[in-house]
Amino acid sequence: MTCSTRFVIPLAGAASLALTLCASACSDDTISAEAGDADTGPGETGGSVDTGEPVPEPELGGPARGISIVAVEANQGTAIQLTEGGTWIEPDERNAYLIRDRDTLIRFQHVIDDPSAWIARDLTGFLHVYPADGGEEIIRERKLFVTGDSDARDIASNFYFSLLASEARPGSRFWLELRESDDSIDVSSLSEGLTTVPAEPAPIGFENTPLEFKVMIVPVDYQWVDPPRYPDITEEDVQLFHDALLQQNPVQTIDIQIREQPLVWDNQLTNLGALLGPTRALKIDDGAPANVYYHALVDVGSSGVNMVAGIANIADSSMNDSDRRVAATVYFKHYDPGDEETGEEPQTFPPTGSARTWVHELGHNQGLSHVFCPGGNSAGDDPSYPYMDGKIGVHGFGIRDFHMYTPGAAHDYMSYCGNSWVSDWTWNKTYSRISTLTSWDYGAPPAPGPETSQILVGMLFADGTEDWWVYDAVAPSARSSSQALEYWRDGELVGMEYAEVSMLSDEQTMVVTAPLAVDGLELDAVTPLSRLSRISRIDQRGVRREIELERVMVGRDFARAASVRASQPGE
Repeated sequence: MTCSTRFVIPLAGAASLALTLCASACSDDTISAEAGDADTGPGETGGSVDTGEPVPEPELGGPARGISIVAVEANQGTAIQLTEGGTWIEPDERNAYLIRDRDTLIRFQHVIDDPSAWIARDLTGFLHVYPADGGEEIIRERKLFVTGDSDARDIASNFYFSLLASEARPGSRFWLELRESDDSIDVSSLSEGLTTVPAEPAPIGFENTPLEFKVMIVPVDYQWVDPPRYPDITEEDVQLFHDALLQQNPVQTIDIQIREQPLVWDNQLTNLGALLGPTRALKIDDGAPANVYYHALVDVGSSGVNMVAGIANIADSSMNDSDRRVAATVYFKHYDPGDEETGEEPQTFPPTGSARTWVHELGHNQGLSHVFCPGGNSAGDDPSYPYMDGKIGVHGFGIRDFHMYTPGAAHDYMSYCGNSWVSDWTWNKTYSRISTLTSWDYGAPPAPGPETSQILVGMLFADGTEDWWVYDAVAPSARSSSQALEYWRDGELVGMEYAEVSMLSDEQTMVVTAPLAVDGLELDAVTPLSRLSRISRIDQRGVRREIELERVMVGRDFARAASVRASQPGE
């Protein structure tokens, strides 16, 4: 494989420790986590005067009265209900998978039994976790001044606790309790509620599956413009892209590498999808493993190419689809020149929009189609998506940005609507894909399949232009009579193949794939088109179009030529 710069950012580390300090940093897209008394932050009682003398902590009381725990949730990106009331829910009956070795937020909702009799006061919640290996009990606690029912949209109104990645282990058991913070307060008039959940310690339900994601970033050296543009990818930008992908995918680790030799592009880029052909060629030429995604990043000086910010192949879960795990995203940093009169300094903003696009396009590479939402204008929407208007269905939570995303306001990241986040439905689909690809690094036997051979791939763009490539890859097994390729030599038809027909993620660019095979005519492995005089494409209407042989690019040769040009001094 070509040289690259690697960024392996561990999930368990200094960054994850911030989860224990969530407090006022946690926020909701609808209601601020700091809503309420401006002088009372989450976990604080307020109303005291600092005299400089230490104030002794009141003695902890017994089970809280007049209040009940009604639901317990674990959230690593999408909400997974652990209990219904006080009843523990079996893992195979839950809405989504819990991932081992991943930072986890655990919270519960509470209701006041009789609001008219309620006494507003501090209460203390405890999370008890018992490791499967018999290690020391993990205890987390949170004190909260309770004035009424909790609001699932507002994490500041909840009792919540953190488990770090190193503590999120299969077989761990948990229980929660809610106690009086001050034993001196008389609450005997209040009713007994449900304050211990579940009744006995029960498994949290972390899966044992290894889940890893590998991406090779391919910088595009865009030389058609003057001066040429090259994406300025900083370590901070890599962290931004890493965290965007981490927070919305069920993974333990993400391995991001940057290919040191860029893709050199010296033509005008009018279709972003045109980058997929050479990116595919680079992956094949690099001999990259089947579970590595190749992702081109191009700086064109704006947020899109003809209003397209990203594009991808929709790949399946087989090793045979290795070379189709490629995508492209426009890498855009907004620059504000400032104002000399007001003294406003120039500022370059991080590529947050590009990071959202990158997550979306990698979703396509994982086999995801678009999700419908009103006004989104997406095409190829998945009719099986379960939630109306593309909403996420359950609460989402960012384990790095500590934002709460509500089911009624946030949309699935595979939609075209704003306030995007992952739904539990998408979480489960990508879990299946990621676990399959990761298993190939852990001794899983490869699925039986044919050897690679030369294939002819055409990309038919919406503007009527076409790109054609020859690759050494697995020939398609599913063919369609809607597209066929004829191979000619000296006026004689020497072969005809039906093609596989698919669409890129824009649902406008058609991909036509067929074996480059001719009976009785052995094609040269290095210059496969040299013994042909013409190739024709026949569409579903029977219209025959000639493919210009001189414009057909051979993937191996293109990849090597691009690498040579990139390494030449002065380029």
